[in-house]
Amino acid sequence: MRFIFIFGRNPELSRFELDSFFESRSFEYNIVTAGTRGVVVDFRKNIDTDLLVRELGGTLKICSVIESKDSLNLPDSKFKWGISVYEPDISFSKVKEDFKQFFKKSGVKAMFYWPSRGGKGVQELTPTDIIKKKLFEIVVFKNFTGLTVSVFNPVLFEQRDLGRPNVDHSQVISIRLARIMLNFAGVKPGKNLIDPFCGAGTILQEALFIGANASGLDIDLKMTKDADENLRWFSEKYKTASSWDVRSGDARKLSSYFTSRNFDFIVTEPYLGPLLKKAPSFPEAQKIVSELNVLYSKVFKEFLKVVKPGGKIVIVLPEFVTESNKVLALNKDFIESDFEIIKALPYFEERHKLKRVIYVLKPKF
Repeated sequence: MRFIFIFGRNPELSRFELDSFFESRSFEYNIVTAGTRGVVVDFRKNIDTDLLVRELGGTLKICSVIESKDSLNLPDSKFKWGISVYEPDISFSKVKEDFKQFFKKSGVKAMFYWPSRGGKGVQELTPTDIIKKKLFEIVVFKNFTGLTVSVFNPVLFEQRDLGRPNVDHSQVISIRLARIMLNFAGVKPGKNLIDPFCGAGTILQEALFIGANASGLDIDLKMTKDADENLRWFSEKYKTASSWDVRSGDARKLSSYFTSRNFDFIVTEPYLGPLLKKAPSFPEAQKIVSELNVLYSKVFKEFLKVVKPGGKIVIVLPEFVTESNKVLALNKDFIESDFEIIKALPYFEERHKLKRVIYVLKPKF
């Protein structure tokens, strides 16, 4: 069975998330073809695409490859349909005309809905378009044509985000990025995870949603109280069975709060320096980098004391772009001395005044 996976706004993150998820869940699959915006995957066994699109943070659509138009199960009544094209080998207009004639020949009433997004090589219906308009969507990716069978629902993420009792979006990681990072690590039900800079508990709640046991630490007592209240709300609302434990403390002394080598995963966005309203001067950036190097070198030593052999660490680290457009990065000695870098992926959003790199690591011991 072949499916097209269409990625979101950070395709490189989406692709690594997909590969990591399939590997951790022991999927039997083969990548048929890959592009910037997606991949075509051949599975040896049936998959639950609705469940899969909910478990992934970076995939927008999953589409069943159409081997023959005659095999399509068309709606009985009048319906709206549309087309999205990504890196296509055939033109949008040709696909539109082909399916228009097919629907006419099949005797069904189909009203075309124009894509709300367009650009070079892309004409795209958004997940919101598809859900709200109940669209029958045809997707063209390279030389493959598919029918959208499952789509990312932003409302589900918003409910887990905005419904929390305590949230300040200027200080918390996004639900989507938290889920992607957990999948980078390969977090699975029943495993133990810790976030040593847990803040309001976004990563912890998504770990609970997966079915993992979640522990958190934060130096700010108010944040740990917020996180505990958020996790209590989340556990009750989503009926999660996993345990959680949030404590107030300093990540530089992580092993003094938790049992040694008890965790399968460390997933965190740590303190990234002071909140920047504009690009820093070169001396300002140097000072921040110097302070963070000291902090992280101590924290990474603590990671070795609490993570299990073979465990994984997924962490966001900053790079600073100065007002003169020079980039200052951290000293990586505290990583490379004790950890193997599996992957380093840049992540940047315009609203942030610093660049971020997501590192996937494992201890060398």
